[in-house]
Amino acid sequence: MTAPSDMLSIDLALFEQFKATGDLPSPRGVALAVMNATRAEEVSIGELANIIRTDPAFAGRLIKAANGMGTGTHRPVASIDRALMVLGLPAVRNLALGFSLLADHRKGGCAAFDYERYWSSSLIHAVAMQMLALRSHVAPPDECYCLGLLCRIGDLTLATLHPGEYAEVLRRAEAGDDLARAESERQRFSMSHAEISAAMLSGWGVPDIFAEAVLGYEALPARLAEHASRQAILTRSLGLAHQIARVCLLDAARQDAAIQVLIDCAIPLGFEAGEILELCDRIVEGWREWGALVSVATWPVPRFSEWTFNPAAPPEFEAPLPVAGESERVPSEEKPCQVLILGTDPAERQCVGQVLCTAGYEIAEASGAEQGAQLAVLSQPQLIIVSCTLPDKSGLAFVRRLRQTRIGRSIYVLGLTDHEGEEEIAEAFEAGVDDFMTRPVNSRVLLARLKASQRVLGLQREIEHGRDEIRHFAAELMMTRLPLSAAQTDSLTGFANRSGFDDLLELEWAEAVRSSRVLSCIVIELDQIARIRDETGPQGVDQALREAAAVLRAALRSRDQIARSDSEFAVLCPGTSLEDAHRVAERIRFLLGKITVGTLKLSASLGLAAHDGELGCARELFERAREMLSLAKANGHNRVCVPPEKSGNEKGKNAV
Repeated sequence: MTAPSDMLSIDLALFEQFKATGDLPSPRGVALAVMNATRAEEVSIGELANIIRTDPAFAGRLIKAANGMGTGTHRPVASIDRALMVLGLPAVRNLALGFSLLADHRKGGCAAFDYERYWSSSLIHAVAMQMLALRSHVAPPDECYCLGLLCRIGDLTLATLHPGEYAEVLRRAEAGDDLARAESERQRFSMSHAEISAAMLSGWGVPDIFAEAVLGYEALPARLAEHASRQAILTRSLGLAHQIARVCLLDAARQDAAIQVLIDCAIPLGFEAGEILELCDRIVEGWREWGALVSVATWPVPRFSEWTFNPAAPPEFEAPLPVAGESERVPSEEKPCQVLILGTDPAERQCVGQVLCTAGYEIAEASGAEQGAQLAVLSQPQLIIVSCTLPDKSGLAFVRRLRQTRIGRSIYVLGLTDHEGEEEIAEAFEAGVDDFMTRPVNSRVLLARLKASQRVLGLQREIEHGRDEIRHFAAELMMTRLPLSAAQTDSLTGFANRSGFDDLLELEWAEAVRSSRVLSCIVIELDQIARIRDETGPQGVDQALREAAAVLRAALRSRDQIARSDSEFAVLCPGTSLEDAHRVAERIRFLLGKITVGTLKLSASLGLAAHDGELGCARELFERAREMLSLAKANGHNRVCVPPEKSGNEKGKNAV
């Protein structure tokens, strides 16, 4: 990927200073691996396909993009390898970048920035640019799709790096006036959203002609002469895509005037009014298809070609993406805090509920512990107010039960008691209550305590965000350090082959020794392969192996490493104790037993071993697991065997 070009008409030194203010939105996981791989000139289609296969969601979007070329000159694309050949490496790299950012930045801390609305708009930009490029041939359609998807990345960057300050800018900006907002951004951050977008695209290796289009499309009259250069066509196309997105995002009362502006934007590109409105209908259809594929909100839009409007109506807008204050179709990401009130006294529940509803909380009520448990699972409230004096102390039993669940550990619990007795308070805290109040409930004190709870919940969210960052970083390391070549990959399942597994085993062993963490190995052999081959031939064997591979993908974590050799699979589970791996192995055996090929029902024998400080090398771990596999087969097949002296003695902190 190339460095930012000196030809780009922005101050790149200023951008370097801006970058120093925080971590810019960047690709992660498989997307990062794809971008790293495409830097190498000798990367093969097979190697890139093997990386992409580890992320089924991205693979599906890539195939969709290849089929969306719309030229009718190639047969439908049904495989990753074919999609890579149709799209080419630059487009694949940019698609990986765009979809990675979409997955990682659906929410954020900028209160005035509507993240869902931002991505809906970006998706319309992308589809519109792809279809406009199919008509104008100004650039490859798939690369234009990526340009549309990322053309407003500067908005997201400001919301990510400076959520509080940027929210202030958005609140003060006049709705729809991007140029005035850009000036406010320069005063506050030294750079505007468009300048940041252009600099980031250039830094990611996007051609400068695209970055210049991003820099200029919001101010077409001021910056673009009436000529038909490639730069002018691309910039005007992006401006037109921007206006199409704007019409789709506006309420019905303001759409007519915006459509007139849209037609005015289309005329310099050679469109007649009817032609551009018909194209907009196709863009909306494509937007809905993509929205379903990438889980971005879309909504019904009246057909452009059926709209009637007053040509004399003056245009009311100068720029597209609506910000805070403009009427919206998409609900804001900001949702009221959800509170579950659990108690047997309906009058008390009603009294507390009225206080909280007035303060903007969203309320659910339950009269008993069982009903409360069901509502806690279904609604996943941030706060629970529970009576500690429910019959048979079922209120405290509910809290204990709640704290044993993953969901319940992060919920803030406020207990209501009749007395401030030392034993009663101690018992409540031991059960898992975070704070308590005595009856009768004072509304002012209640709201003050809930406000304090919001600070605690905010800290929890920050901690969880930090954990997510660590997990993402670990995924990046895994993807960058373990790029298996085509020679190390099993073509039938996409897993590592024996050669690839040997490398993975040495790497995982070294990491386990370095960090003093447990590493478990599971070896799996399908029992009926010989009978399947006799009954159904090689095709039946391939079917059994593919279905077994699908079971393993579903049953294991993304960081677990899987390999296949003949009818045998090997799995490495880092951070997983022997006891936890045993449970996983039993689940795998049960799921494999549900597979039927021809008239034969599949079964499997499994052997386990764990690195516990006694084994001398990685090979000994694998051989110990193979010994347990042999024992499982000798004892009648269709079972899991572990070293008896270690079974059930230890628990891993990072269980599967």
